[in-house]
Amino acid sequence: KEQMIYGVSGDRNITSLAAGLNTTTESGGDPAILLSREGSTVTLMFENAKPLANGDWNVFSGLPVGFRPKLKNPQRYFMLASTNSTVSAKSMFFYTSGAMVVFGAASTDVYRQTITYPTVDAWPTTLPGIPL
Repeated sequence: KEQMIYGVSGDRNITSLAAGLNTTTESGGDPAILLSREGSTVTLMFENAKPLANGDWNVFSGLPVGFRPKLKNPQRYFMLASTNSTVSAKSMFFYTSGAMVVFGAASTDVYRQTITYPTVDAWPTTLPGIPL
């Protein structure tokens, strides 16, 4: 039996796995959510991501296995949302199920942010999304 203990996934475009994402191109480019893993460190990148509606944005019901955070349930992060010329902080929660929710999101918010966190998940047998 073999067990992978270290690896590099490369950047993966998981935009299609996100729920409630406005796919309209912004001035900064197409919206995208990218995911990568190196060893036990996962990086999640939001590029021009906008929710479709106002309210709590359930971005993922579950991040792919192999990329879920090692954390207490739930873990709070702050997402910086730019709306026209203003910037505001929104609360984003990760859950051990891999669910991710941005609370109080507005359909005019644009998210451009990188979040890095540890995982204790085993390496997945297949990688999610599209390789870049």
